[in-house]
Amino acid sequence: MTHVLFCIGLILTLTITLTGQTSSGVVEVSGVVLNTSEEVIPGASVTLRRNDLSKPLTAATSDARGSFRFSRVASGSYEIEIQKNAFKPAVIQLTIGARAPAPLRVVLSVADLREEVAVEDRSGHVNTDPSENLDVVKLDRDALNNLPVLGNDVIGALANLVDASSTGSGGATVLVDGLETTSKVPANMIQEVRINQNPYSAEFARPGRGRIEVITKAGITEYHGEFGFIFRDAHLDARNAFALERPPEQRRIYEGTLTGPLGAGKKSSFFFSGNRSPSGSKSRRIRVATPASAGLICRKWPPIPEAASTIFFSVCDRSSPPNWSTN
Repeated sequence: MTHVLFCIGLILTLTITLTGQTSSGVVEVSGVVLNTSEEVIPGASVTLRRNDLSKPLTAATSDARGSFRFSRVASGSYEIEIQKNAFKPAVIQLTIGARAPAPLRVVLSVADLREEVAVEDRSGHVNTDPSENLDVVKLDRDALNNLPVLGNDVIGALANLVDASSTGSGGATVLVDGLETTSKVPANMIQEVRINQNPYSAEFARPGRGRIEVITKAGITEYHGEFGFIFRDAHLDARNAFALERPPEQRRIYEGTLTGPLGAGKKSSFFFSGNRSPSGSKSRRIRVATPASAGLICRKWPPIPEAASTIFFSVCDRSSPPNWSTN
């Protein structure tokens, strides 16, 4: 009987010992995330990483009470990293043995706010060179394409940007490649337009705010051509609210350009532009006579068709400093 009791006691002892070793090998790690004011921080990212492994072992997020928990963590050396936006990250070294560690208390500090102010030397912005005038109105080809223009009259639309006090009674001065002109400048030959380029140059009779300087397109070393057609008819127009009927009117504008190299060396190039705008306007002109002995007399004149054609040709020589000749 004594031997039987001894064997039973030995079996129970071994069972309790093995059970204790299994339970002590896996523990739970928990904690809470706070700020420096002892307030909980929910939504913080908590990563548990074993020191001998480069990849994170597991990750958790602090709940509404700032608590986090990792279950079934084996013994060993660990690193716990806590991150949250607007706070400095914290890293805790933790060694887990046979017994579960006490709940961790992690305090995150507010991240430093860094602001940089770059101070530049603006002395270069003050320049007496007329080409560096900051008050100049400069419109390139892309801006001209988006400009609302009536009848393809770019200069007429840009006249609204000219200072009225600088134009006088004769209107704005139009310069095409440095030469003054009174003719209409076709839109397809314009590369760039500048206003107030050189405000007080003695070369011109008017200040820069009263001048429209047009730079025409230059030839390129590859053949290229364009053709455009603009059509306007009274049937497509809306009737004026104060008129009984729409006045009959029709306008057609044909324009095209051609550019390419001159010769085999491609050191010279040409640019050709043509524009024709026949106007089939049928608007009537009215002459009113008021003799002393009679009432008003109105007479209608027949319509007068009008047409205008413009041809522009330029040659650019690239074998020497820029030299253009235009006709």
